[in-house]
Amino acid sequence: KYQQKAKNFMCSCLVKGDINTHKTSGGLIYRQSWNTMYFVTSVAFFATTYSDYLTSARKYLKCSCGSVSSNELLSFSVDYILGDNLRARSYMVGCGNNNPRQVHNKAFSLISFKKGERSSSPYGALIGGPDAYDNFTDQTYIYEQTEPATYNNALFITVLARLHACQNDYNQLLLGIF
Repeated sequence: KYQQKAKNFMCSCLVKGDINTHKTSGGLIYRQSWNTMYFVTSVAFFATTYSDYLTSARKYLKCSCGSVSSNELLSFSVDYILGDNLRARSYMVGCGNNNPRQVHNKAFSLISFKKGERSSSPYGALIGGPDAYDNFTDQTYIYEQTEPATYNNALFITVLARLHACQNDYNQLLLGIF
């Protein structure tokens, strides 16, 4: 019963099921206007766990509109977060050339009096993310999009740790993050 529910959910997130999860035109799994990355990181965490299950069971995901390998599950949500999207924007602070610079975070917003630079405390933090149209305004006062949240980052760190542990193309990308 639970295996069938997990399969149906993953197929719907991958838009390969009978009833699919809403995605923006850029491919973001969109569920809420504030902190869109919460749902994305939750799905990424589940996809990572489900991918491990499929690998250990030597199975693949059979959806009504095609099959999915365990490696495809590992990458589909993470790719959007780290920059494979319409805006070529990473939503992780300090990751990639087009990453958030105006984070809604007290420590980040303070100017160091010694160096005259912003604090680097949230580097590696995942922020709230874009709106329903894949638009993102990198301004501190738009906290719905620029605020990092512990519940996003905890899930995403788990996913990144899992990707770091496996032998695939993400190892090179992760070396740049850590």
